[in-house]
Amino acid sequence: MNESATSSTQSPADSDFSSAWTQASRELGIAIEAPFTLRTADGEFVFPALIREFGSPFGTLVLSGAIRGHDKRAFAAAQAAGYFVSVLADGYARYDRQSFIETLDDWQFFGAQPQPSWYSDTPWTS
Repeated sequence: MNESATSSTQSPADSDFSSAWTQASRELGIAIEAPFTLRTADGEFVFPALIREFGSPFGTLVLSGAIRGHDKRAFAAAQAAGYFVSVLADGYARYDRQSFIETLDDWQFFGAQPQPSWYSDTPWTS
């Protein structure tokens, strides 16, 4: 059974999020997987992207826009598996270097590798 955060195929909005994070990966030198399928005992959940080394030791799974009904299960499954989950505004469907850097700073770096040169270690929240 494939109950997904997006669907078995990505919506145009989710595809745009995947493309934006893929561009961020190239330009910022971060590791991502887009799209990403989380397989759990509760089912399979497809997210627009997994951003590795940020948000938690397992990384951050992103959802696009407002959480829809089926996304609530995906959100809970991802958190139970140890991921940080972020529901991002529609503006993240297009890559903007400064916005993405500020978001990654907010999520915090959890990687074993040296931090990226642009990383400030300054979250928005404390």
